[in-house]
Amino acid sequence: MTKSERLNILSEIEEFAFYGLPDFDDEQRATYFTFTREEIDLICRCREFNAQVYCAIQIGYFKAKKMFFKFSLSRIQKEDIHFILTRYFENKELSEFNVTKHEYRFQQNEILNLFGYALWTKANLPLVKKYAEDIAKRDATPKFILQEVFHFLKEQKIVRPGYTTLQTVVGEALVSERLRIKVCLQTYLTDDHKRLLQILINNDETLALLAALKQDAKNFNFMQMNVEIKKNQLLKSLYPISKMIIPHLSLSQHNINYYASLVHRYTIRDLKRFDDEKTYLYLLCYVFRRYQQINDNIMTSLIVNTKRFEIDIKANVKEQANNDRDDRDQQVAKLMLIFVDDKLSDTTTFDIPRKQAFAILPKELIKALANKMLKKKVQEHERQWKERDKASARYKYNLRPLFMNLKFESRLEENPLLKAIEWMQDVFSKKQALTKQKTEEIPIDFISNSTKKYIQVNNDKDETTYLMNRYELQVYRQLIEQIDTGVIHIKDSIRYRPFSEDLVSLERKEEALKTLDIPWLKTPCVDQIDLLFKELDTLWNTFDVRLKQGSLKHIKYNPVKEEITWIKPKKNREAQQESLYSKLPMRDLSEVLRFVDHQTNFMSAFSPLQPRYVKQKYDVDHLIAVLMSNASNIGHYKMAKISDIPYHKLESTYQQYMRLLTLREANVIIANKIAQLPIFPHYTFDEDTLFGSLDGQKFEALTPTAKARNSKKYFKKGRGVVAYTFLSNHVPLMNELIGAHDHESYFSFDLWYGNTSIIQPMVVTSDMHGINKANFALFHWFGGDFRPRFANLKSELKKVCGANDTSTYNSFWLKPTKAIDKQLILDEKENIDHIIATLSLKEISQSVLIQKLCALPQNNATLNAVFEYDKLIRSIYTLKCILDPTILENVQRSQNRIESYHGLRAAIAKVTGRKALLGQTDLEMEISNECGRLIANAIIYYNASIQSSLLERSPKSKKMLKFLKKSSPVAWCHIHFTGHFVFYSDKESIDIEDIIENVLIE
Repeated sequence: MTKSERLNILSEIEEFAFYGLPDFDDEQRATYFTFTREEIDLICRCREFNAQVYCAIQIGYFKAKKMFFKFSLSRIQKEDIHFILTRYFENKELSEFNVTKHEYRFQQNEILNLFGYALWTKANLPLVKKYAEDIAKRDATPKFILQEVFHFLKEQKIVRPGYTTLQTVVGEALVSERLRIKVCLQTYLTDDHKRLLQILINNDETLALLAALKQDAKNFNFMQMNVEIKKNQLLKSLYPISKMIIPHLSLSQHNINYYASLVHRYTIRDLKRFDDEKTYLYLLCYVFRRYQQINDNIMTSLIVNTKRFEIDIKANVKEQANNDRDDRDQQVAKLMLIFVDDKLSDTTTFDIPRKQAFAILPKELIKALANKMLKKKVQEHERQWKERDKASARYKYNLRPLFMNLKFESRLEENPLLKAIEWMQDVFSKKQALTKQKTEEIPIDFISNSTKKYIQVNNDKDETTYLMNRYELQVYRQLIEQIDTGVIHIKDSIRYRPFSEDLVSLERKEEALKTLDIPWLKTPCVDQIDLLFKELDTLWNTFDVRLKQGSLKHIKYNPVKEEITWIKPKKNREAQQESLYSKLPMRDLSEVLRFVDHQTNFMSAFSPLQPRYVKQKYDVDHLIAVLMSNASNIGHYKMAKISDIPYHKLESTYQQYMRLLTLREANVIIANKIAQLPIFPHYTFDEDTLFGSLDGQKFEALTPTAKARNSKKYFKKGRGVVAYTFLSNHVPLMNELIGAHDHESYFSFDLWYGNTSIIQPMVVTSDMHGINKANFALFHWFGGDFRPRFANLKSELKKVCGANDTSTYNSFWLKPTKAIDKQLILDEKENIDHIIATLSLKEISQSVLIQKLCALPQNNATLNAVFEYDKLIRSIYTLKCILDPTILENVQRSQNRIESYHGLRAAIAKVTGRKALLGQTDLEMEISNECGRLIANAIIYYNASIQSSLLERSPKSKKMLKFLKKSSPVAWCHIHFTGHFVFYSDKESIDIEDIIENVLIE
């Protein structure tokens, strides 16, 4: 097999990790170079000093990688040599480091014997090939096969062969797997099977159906489930074929998922161009998996809606019971007062109070009231069944179609509920009514005696009949219970099948994006690097000339110490809120949110997880209340106490709507609307550049979670997290909740690159916490301009590198510390491309990749190339800051804005007195944090709307524009965050024109 024919399984970095010389840190060095008595004896058996050192290093390297290496003194880390010499050889000086072939083989054999390993030989090849072919049946991704082969060789104690050998093994295993599948398909697929499968891709109508099949259900409401049922019907005739053929293919669940996913990846035209067997394989896997997923969706909807109906029924009954209890308590109180009436003596006969009692309530009503109180639980159940009677039409309309499209099985051989299910499905399939069925044929064994009395009735002839509406509802209720416990299952499902322990590989498949449109790929690498080096050299020369001329007035140069002193500009704090907002009338936060929703329709982002069966007019009020209770840490229980919305409504709304996806989408909607307001362009302090800023804000965690960490400085004895925010022109665009122990710089690129709003700042500022050894490079590759706020330019100047050798700058007053290694960057271009492609996919957390990148061994070529590029961009930026003080002034203004936002965000969170986040889990805390950002965005939109209205009234007034620029939209002095909230009201909506009538410009 030629080099071009081999699979490219590992990147150069990964190949180095598996096959390159070990690159130990201090802890690893101490671990692998700490020898046992047997290992020391082997070292001592080597005759010469240099051979002993060579053997010691070979043993340590073998323990780390289970491989042998041929190395020279120049290829080994000096720290490794120093560690060995100082610990085992009394720090003797090593003059040479070569061993003979005989000595090398002696050491190799002895180490193999010592650890029980054997060298790779051609005799091992059939065994490893067979293992690789078996692995390919589990997971057809080359990297997974290679890693499993590594593990197999380690278990067999065989020294791994060269990379090219294993490339050939993996490639042949995949070819063998494809041939095996092809033969199976040719054997078991009939012409009828092929014809049915071809229907999916052979006509326009079915193409549309296939396109619809690829779309997942957005929610579990009836409209969405009706679409799922249609998909289910379409696949029902094909699923038995896939179910019959796929077992013959011996595919793992992972490979089934993988091949099924390819239908999403390829177009219909692609599927037609493939070999027939390949197309059939993809379609079979797709039909098999998609049918199961649709069954999952249908069953989930059945569960969700059944439970939703039960919750509403019990809530209605509880409300009725509360009303009845109030009336009953009044009546009982009046009856009790009769027996403590001072007008009655102890000798009064009992007939007198009886007459008084009967005057309050008739005798029969007193009996009925007493029985109700004694049988409170029975009465509650009876009421619930009466409520179910009222809801029976909704059950039939929403649940019956779902129920009829599922096939249930049970792990119990004689499950009475399963018999009832099958009987009921048979009746409905014949389009018959349950009420028309013979009583003796109705399965009732699944109904408990305590429930049976609510379902069966006796007529005048003492014949038992059943209330079939209640019977049907009871089947649904018990079905949900047995599905939850696993007694009943759906075989053709993923989530609800009996055996759900399928191994799903989480290994990510790296892809190169060919359509990536970023500056790094637009221009040849050599040309880009040359331009950057030329710019850096020009900046150094300009800096030296202007420093000698004394034209840099913001810098003082000390010729004795050969250092500069930076004269910092005064901080420019923009916000002068009182000038505008003190003139505005106070408004409740709920009014502001309602106004913003009316203007932006941001509530449309909240698609329900559990669809409501009736669209109530105050759903928006529920959402506003839940947003406020989570953002301000009030909580649902307290919000229910201080508002007119009951607790169960708040809790159900939270469970139904509050998800990170919907909250983030709502934030994007508001941000986009702010960007369209007339005032927005005037927030930009640089006409040519839109600035964005990054910064973290500490929040206490009310409940300890995985992300919450201790910090005495910020949380005293408590724990907390950091809300890392990306903001532009006062608008918080992105937010990530990170641990208090996490470095903010690892998330900087994530927030900027993940921004989906129309506000797209290309200049990104931060404080010193946003800097690491790669961020300047990462932002520059993707077209961003990273501008941190340097705390000390004097110390930063010491890190500035030069474009040429340092001797070139001998005549300069201030010189670069070192020269950038241009060739290293050029040599590692392909690996840099790989990193860029990986980041651009957005399928994994970029913060993880960046964190690992920064943690690579210090002598790794790719790592050093990235760091060199980072130094190049950072040096250019530092020199620009020194030459032009307005750059850092604008950076400071940008950071001031995010600090102002933090003030607003803290005010929202501290309504209850503590700057904290609600939530029992990290996810719940993230939801609480996103609710806070959403309310902040709404307040900013409200303020910006007021400013826009003022601007439109006087579009040519410079005085008005100057006034508005001094008034930041991040203001809250005119908004009530606390009080008694009334949501169910007919208050008039906010009228901006009325508000600004009283705003006078002095």
